[in-house]
Amino acid sequence: MVASLDYISVCLVNTGKATPFISALELRMLDNLTYQAATESQSLQLYTRLDPGSTSGKRIRYPDNDYDRIWSPWVENFWTPINTSFSINLRKDVGYQPALAVMNTAAMPTNTSANLSFYFPTSNADPRLQYHVFLHFAELEQLRNNQSTEFNFSLDGEYALGPFSPTKEI
Repeated sequence: MVASLDYISVCLVNTGKATPFISALELRMLDNLTYQAATESQSLQLYTRLDPGSTSGKRIRYPDNDYDRIWSPWVENFWTPINTSFSINLRKDVGYQPALAVMNTAAMPTNTSANLSFYFPTSNADPRLQYHVFLHFAELEQLRNNQSTEFNFSLDGEYALGPFSPTKEI
């Protein structure tokens, strides 16, 4: 929710089944750029936030994520998790800052000639819904001068974009 004022009212409604209560309500300030591209309707509902290749198997949240977003581990049997202890340079000019603990881990296909595929069930979804997918990339392995990272994106098995090669951030 995007607040239109400097305060937010919370209303608890008794539906006749029990006494309404809140055990915790936490609000966090986000930079204006954080979800700017996706908030034209002023309302977003999180489907999921995943940490592919998690090596801890634990959820990442505050204090490891400044905005207290919860990142759930996601590891598949046909993936090889990788990680780095090197510092990942997060671009400060981009409002959406993923947790460093998430960016220090990744996944790659165990079979190097296979695809790394992500599936999100949308078959029963309202056709009017829009999905905003945010992907974050970091090079976790030191590449030689003659090597590069390059990949294509497919949607529903159809080519969508690519080849894509992330730019090197210094």
